[in-house]
Amino acid sequence: MGNKNRKASGFFDTATWEEVKKKKGSDIEKWIDYEITASHQKGNGISGIYIHKKNDSTGNTSTKGRNPFKNWEFRKAGKVIEYQTYDWIDDDGYNNMGDWIETAAKAVGR
Repeated sequence: MGNKNRKASGFFDTATWEEVKKKKGSDIEKWIDYEITASHQKGNGISGIYIHKKNDSTGNTSTKGRNPFKNWEFRKAGKVIEYQTYDWIDDDGYNNMGDWIETAAKAVGR
């Protein structure tokens, strides 16, 4: 996908995320909140995926983070939209991510 298409689709330059990762936890949360809000406003389907049980490059895992969607009530044409969250390990993300994407798209009428 070319840079023009990535931008139109709502994707950002990976360098942006690399810069965000260097910040403090609250700054990262603000960036995530901004991205969720912007995606909803664009009419994108959204899914949350917990990756806390997935091993990192050194074999470690982490604790489960907060549900980033709890801060809002999302609406489209007056109807409440609930964005789903999944666990990459427990919900078999490797085999089910395509279904999750379809579910998110249908939730916003795509």
